[in-house]
Amino acid sequence: QFAVGDWSRRVKERFAVGVSNPPYIETATIPTLQVDVRDHDPHLALDGGADGFDAIHDILADLARVLL
Repeated sequence: QFAVGDWSRRVKERFAVGVSNPPYIETATIPTLQVDVRDHDPHLALDGGADGFDAIHDILADLARVLL
């Protein structure tokens, strides 16, 4: 089963495996990326926040609740 959403916020089930491809690029670095990278993906797919780990922190904070 695949679920698409805002990380795990709306997930009520528990899973054995979770897969994600969160943004991990520091906000300040985005303007310096190669044009074909910077202009290909939506900004939300690239921007990981000030340290690049915003999404990863969100995912890890809720991981124990959604994994078996």
